[in-house]
Amino acid sequence: MIGIGVFLLVLGYVLTVVPGLIDPFSQAPSSTLVADRLATQIAEGMLGQPDRPTVLDETCTFAFFNASLGSGADCPLPFDATQTDLNVRLGVQDRQSINVTIERDVDDDGALEQLRTDGTTVSTTGSTTLAIGDPVPNGQSVVAASRTAYLDGKDVTVVVRVW
Repeated sequence: MIGIGVFLLVLGYVLTVVPGLIDPFSQAPSSTLVADRLATQIAEGMLGQPDRPTVLDETCTFAFFNASLGSGADCPLPFDATQTDLNVRLGVQDRQSINVTIERDVDDDGALEQLRTDGTTVSTTGSTTLAIGDPVPNGQSVVAASRTAYLDGKDVTVVVRVW
């Protein structure tokens, strides 16, 4: 009786712990590939200028983050700026949550700050945040990919987070 009881306890423990140990490794490669592909697609294709891929077109960039600031129809990789579902706009399955931000070290402290725009200039005080997608969760595994680009003549970092 004692042996059977110990066996059932160990079996129950293994069945509850092992899936949790394997889960982070089962999703990571897919999320890593999606984040990397999207970072390249956004920085070099959708928002990049055709003759200089890592120089972000301001009109396309502002439209990507806020449809009221323009249309994405004339961008290198056209997109529907009015499409509210970011997954549909980027061509990613619904099971992936995505967040895209444009950041810059504004005050030279080594930390990146989220940028904002008023539709004509880029700063940290504009009315539109250069961020789109689901809020990044705390305590969950998130994969990030980033690309360095230029926006308004200064370097920025395009960060794509996927979970």
